[in-house]
Parts: sequence; structure tokens; C-alpha cells
Amino acid sequence: MKNITLIGIDLSKNVFEVRCENHTGRLVSRQTLSRNKLLPFIRELPSGSTIAMEACGGSHYWCREFIAIGFNALMMSPQFVAPYRKSQKNDVNDAEAICEASRRPNMRFVPLKTIEQLDLQMLHRIRERLMKQRTALMNQMRGLLIERGIAIPQGVASFRKAIVRIIQELGEQSILAFSVKQLWEEFHHLNEHVNEFSKKIEYEAKTNESCKLLDKLEGVGAMGCTALVAAIGNTKGFENGRSFSASLGMVPRQFSTGGKTVLGGITKVGDGYVRKILIHGARSVVRAAIQKNKTDPLSLWIRELHARCGMNRTAVALANKTARRAWAILAGKQPFAPPQRSERRAA
Repeated sequence: MKNITLIGIDLSKNVFEVRCENHTGRLVSRQTLSRNKLLPFIRELPSGSTIAMEACGGSHYWCREFIAIGFNALMMSPQFVAPYRKSQKNDVNDAEAICEASRRPNMRFVPLKTIEQLDLQMLHRIRERLMKQRTALMNQMRGLLIERGIAIPQGVASFRKAIVRIIQELGEQSILAFSVKQLWEEFHHLNEHVNEFSKKIEYEAKTNESCKLLDKLEGVGAMGCTALVAAIGNTKGFENGRSFSASLGMVPRQFSTGGKTVLGGITKVGDGYVRKILIHGARSVVRAAIQKNKTDPLSLWIRELHARCGMNRTAVALANKTARRAWAILAGKQPFAPPQRSERRAA
């Protein structure tokens, strides 16, 4: 057991497949362990060894546990591990593939998230789930009422006004009135929860030091800066701003061969939630720059690009620029300073 240098673990909820290899890649030990036996077994292995895992549910927890007892813990995206799996998919083959993939010199590893990042991410994910439930409830109420010839306009504000009026008109005698009233109470309950999480996110944006560095970025706001901090962290997991933007799927997809470069639409890989927030924020900035005829350097760039490419491409390009700026701000730990308009550009 002393010559072990690499440990590959196929994680799950209760059963863990552990593969131990030496420096040449030969199998030294293979164990199938329960959850309560994993850490005691790892403590008996040589300290300082590398532990490789797939990035999945619970992987950040196990990484922190292994680092705390003196191991070098690494996480990889499952899509990078799959090409190294032999034959059929099972726990033994997965652990072997994890060890093989982690030995590649050009392998990209997933950065470890801190507790602070996971807390911010948790707020966003719960709020997003509540908003989806609220939207589904609104759509169900619209569908039930349209069958009775009652049409409700789009939008949360219009929905509230219409439902209050409809409940008053229906009275309390029919089954329809009873059902609409119960659904309205459920909607009100969900809406209160959404507002509570929104307020908590805004509070974190005002008190978190990393979020304060990003609050001057155009089109970011409380939602955007907290989501960016949860995604970037200490910036060491990304080589540069473009790497972070690529992790959000906001760089062109390549179809290149034989020296001929062909670029398509954005890849849309990675964290779609952060990408969505950045693009929605960018749309508002683009709209304001065009409607108000702003003349600052960013607005001039937006207006020029909008004239050539249209609204959607301009919004994505601005979101891409915002992601790169956010990485640079957090890497340099300096607040955002808007670029000044040069005399040459003004002329």
C-alpha cells in the first residue's frame, strides 16, 4: 500500500468503488466501500496521494474532506471521463476510467467551490425552482379559465389584477370559483417565497465583498453579481476571462478542418443559469443604449454592433464581454472602472 500514488473513486450515495494505482498505472488495490467506511480507508493510504473523482452531487464535499486529511483531490467533468471507459458502464470500469483520465497532462479539472459559493448557488437554485413552480401554476390557471371563455393577459402583474377581478365575479358557489380561489392562495404563497429569496440575494449582494466589486458592471445587478461570484470563486479555476466565458457556453462553436475555420453559434455548454442572467441583463443595456442614444464608449460599441448584427447577437456579445470583465475584476480584486472616452474616438 505504500507505493500508491493515485486513487480513483466512483462516487455514489452509499456505495463507493475505490481503485488504487502506483506511479506506473498498475492496479494495487480495489475496494467497494460503504459511506461510513470510505474516510477510514482513505486515512490508511499514503498522505499526499492524488484522489480523482467525477464532478457530481457530493463531490465538492468529499474534495474538502480529502484535502483536510492531506490528500490532493481533483474533480473532472463526466464527459471527459467517458472516452476512457472500457466496455460496459459499471462502477469498476468507471473507477478505472477516472484514474486513466486524471493522468492526462492536458486534462481540465473542475475548480472546488467554497462554502460561500455553494450558499449563493443554493439561494439561486431554490429561487429558480420556485419561479418555475409559480409559472407552471399561472399557466394551469390560464388553461382552466380559457376553457370557460376567460382570457388572462401575459405577465405576473396583469395576472394578479385579472385573478382578483375574476374571483370577485365568480362568487363562491361553483366548483370553478372554489378551484380558482385555492390556486390563487397557492400562487400567493409561492410569490411570497420568491420575494423572500430575492431579498436574501439582494442582501448578500450588498454585504459580500466580491459582489461589491461587480456592482458597477452594466446589466449585472444583485442577481448577476451573486451568480457570477458563485460560478467564478477565486478565479484560479480559469486560466483567463475567455476560459470562464467558454465555461458558460458563450463562445462560438467551431466546425474547423483542413485549415478552414468555420464558426457557428454559441456552444451553450456549462452553466445555463448564469448565461441566462447575463444575457437578460445585456438585453436591457443594449435597449437603453439604443433608445437613449448614449455616447459612452460601451454604448457606442453596442450601437455599432447592433447596426451590423441585430439585437440577439449584440446581447450575447455584451454578455460575453461582461463575463470576461467579471473574471478580470475578481482576479485583480479591483472594482470596475468604466473605460473613458478618448478624444480620438469622440472626434
